[in-house]
Amino acid sequence: MKNKLIEDLGEVLIELDSHKSLVSIVEEISINDENFDRHFTTKSKFELRLVSSRIRVSGGIMMLDGADCYYELNTGNIYKINREGNQIEIFERLAEKVVRKTKLILEKH
Repeated sequence: MKNKLIEDLGEVLIELDSHKSLVSIVEEISINDENFDRHFTTKSKFELRLVSSRIRVSGGIMMLDGADCYYELNTGNIYKINREGNQIEIFERLAEKVVRKTKLILEKH
């Protein structure tokens, strides 16, 4: 992971750790690189009340722990992070043309 991505991920974790509220997670998996057209993409959406967020050293996994569920991302696969307003998009390359985009939507206080 490049230095800029490590810094961005650190900032995301700080923001999430201070948030401790409702987070909507929209996950899209495309089999056509970053083409998230409905013909190439599966999509899931759920919410969790964030309890903690951290990176597990073993395996380099980013963990979002909720009251009743959790969500994980592999930090070694992350190649791009976009932030705008209360939304954070994290892109992971899972295979040559397979990309997972995770959008975190933070409840506004």
